[in-house]
Amino acid sequence: MDKRKETERGQARAKGNGNVRGGARGVAKESFKAAPRGAVKAAPKGAVKAAPRGAVKADPKGAVKAAPKGAVKAAPKGAFNSAAKTPVNSPVKSAAKGSVKESALPPDYEQLKAAANRTSSWRERLQAVEQLGQWKSEQVIDVLKYRLSSDSVFQVQEAAFRKLQAFGEPVQLPPKKKGEVIKGTAKILTRIKKSLPEGHSFEEFKLKLSKMRLDVYDAYEGEKGADFEQWLEQTWSSLAVK
Repeated sequence: MDKRKETERGQARAKGNGNVRGGARGVAKESFKAAPRGAVKAAPKGAVKAAPRGAVKADPKGAVKAAPKGAVKAAPKGAFNSAAKTPVNSPVKSAAKGSVKESALPPDYEQLKAAANRTSSWRERLQAVEQLGQWKSEQVIDVLKYRLSSDSVFQVQEAAFRKLQAFGEPVQLPPKKKGEVIKGTAKILTRIKKSLPEGHSFEEFKLKLSKMRLDVYDAYEGEKGADFEQWLEQTWSSLAVK
C-alpha cells in the first residue's frame, strides 16, 4: 500500500511539473514570439534605421556637399576667373586698342587737318603736312594724299610726297603746273583791276587782291616765291581794261 501511494504521488508530482513547465513554456513562447517580435524588431526598424537615414545621411548630403559646391566652387569661378580675364578681355584690351590707334595720331590732329586744308595760307598747309608726316595712320595718309594731288602750291605737294614715301606708300610726284595755278586767274585779276578807279597804283591793286581773293594771292605767292612781286606787277600792268 505504501509503495502504491508513493508511486501515485510521484506520478501526480510529475504531471504537475509537466503542467507547470508546459505553462511556462507557453507563456514564454507567446511573450517572446509575439511581444518582442512586434516591439523589438518593428520599433528599431522604424526608429533606428529611418531616423539616421533621414537625419544623418540626408543632412550631410544637403549641407556638407551642397554648401561647398555652391560656395567654394561658384565663388572662385565667378571671382578669380573674372578677375583674371578682366585685364585680358574687354576693359584693358579695349583701352589698349584705343590707345594704339590714338597714339598713331597727333593729339591736335583735327587742328592740323584743318590747317592742311586751309586754302588761304600755303605756309600753314606746309607746316601741317610736315607735322602730320610724323604720325603714320590711315587718316594722316588720306590727308597727305589729298595735298599731294590737289594742292595749288608745288612746295606743299613735294612735302606731302616725301612724307608718303617715308611711310612706304607707292606714290608719284605730279609735274609742276604750267600756266594758271588757279583756274580763271586772269579773269579774277581783270575784274579786281576794273573795280578800282582809273589811275590806281599797283599797291592798291595788290591790297584789294589780298582782301577779295586771298586764296589766289596766297597760292601765287607760294608758287612764285621770291618772284611773286615782280610777276604780279607785270601781270597787273598787262591787264587790259576797257
